[in-house]
Amino acid sequence: MPGLDVGKIWLDKTERRLLLGRGQFSHVHRGKLNGSKEVAIKWIVVENQPEAGYNQIAAIKQDTQRSKREDEALRLLDHPNVIKLLHVEEENSIKYFALELCAATLHQYCMRLYNGPMPPVAVVLLHIVRGLRHVHCKGFAHRNIEPKNILISKSFPTRILLSDFGLSKSVSNLSGSYSVSQDRSINQDGQLLWLAPELLDNPDDQGFSEKRGSIASDTFSAGCVFFFYLTPGWHPFGSGLDSIYMNILNGKPVILRCKFTRGTTSIQEHD
Repeated sequence: MPGLDVGKIWLDKTERRLLLGRGQFSHVHRGKLNGSKEVAIKWIVVENQPEAGYNQIAAIKQDTQRSKREDEALRLLDHPNVIKLLHVEEENSIKYFALELCAATLHQYCMRLYNGPMPPVAVVLLHIVRGLRHVHCKGFAHRNIEPKNILISKSFPTRILLSDFGLSKSVSNLSGSYSVSQDRSINQDGQLLWLAPELLDNPDDQGFSEKRGSIASDTFSAGCVFFFYLTPGWHPFGSGLDSIYMNILNGKPVILRCKFTRGTTSIQEHD
């Protein structure tokens, strides 16, 4: 079989149809475990490469830190509504995670890019809550709850699963809080659309105040995801990164006008 064998894992990095997702130094491919079981293979460069430039080295270091966090969290989490880590291999400065293969993301469903089986609406929300509760009870804050990181299982009955624990952080105190003053990894592009206000940089504070997040910050993000799923596809704080950022920071959700016509719902922002 053409492709790459890494211990018990097989994948073909050259076959585009097997590519499920990608980052700057991490990719997710459809692959196999133990020769037959179909899985998702997430592979991450975990050491500096000789040809890497300064910016690439910084990105690799960040992805290495993410891979360690994800490995630590997924080894301790075991719940029907959390993505299952099946196996880990490392070879030639690359770490390979074999994960449960899913059908789609919640984002794809809301954007009408997936029309396969789904649980009832209330069950979708319940699965997200149950998965997040398990994460918190195990002493972790997820810190990256968004529609693209919530998956729809291929197995029946269909389950909703939390995924991508690269930004997760262990919390040991009763409030489940953590400092984010020195951690800039959570403020990346689209992640800002779903972050709680206490995690965002306020242009007026000049960077002097120490920000602290908590497990309640995950709950805020989950609430935004609920709205996005139920509308579907609308963010509760508006549209456009800059607008959403400032509306979250100022606690100003948009007012939506709903129009029902022949069993369908039309939603518009209301000034």
